[in-house]
Amino acid sequence: VAAYGSVEGIEAHLDELPPRQQVSFREALPYLGLSKTLVTVKTDVDITVTEEQLLLGNPDVPRVTDLFNHYEFKSLRGFKRTAIKAGASRKFEFTLGPDAFSFYDASVDDLAVKAGEYEILFGGSSDDRSLQKLTLTVK
Repeated sequence: VAAYGSVEGIEAHLDELPPRQQVSFREALPYLGLSKTLVTVKTDVDITVTEEQLLLGNPDVPRVTDLFNHYEFKSLRGFKRTAIKAGASRKFEFTLGPDAFSFYDASVDDLAVKAGEYEILFGGSSDDRSLQKLTLTVK
């Protein structure tokens, strides 16, 4: 996209891409319109909200976790919030069972554990840019 300015620009210059990229791009063409629509933020919609609606409350962690698992967001798998006072330290332990590595598998119409590499990020806050990473492999 950087070289051609847009997806449409790539499509117009498809023959200039390396052969493997041409094949990949051609295979993706049927999905590009929908993908672009899904990632486009609509700015022509009026939204009325009150200040109270914008305040963050206590999240319904079990519900949010269920939604993240259902839609295969990986970032909350095994999530557990722990409060620690500033400057304090505490040993923290958690267990990741098979459900932390399972995803919906359409071929069996159920959740299945998928082999692969998984990253576990941890740190002081999810906003923390210096999160530490642990990579583990599920076979």
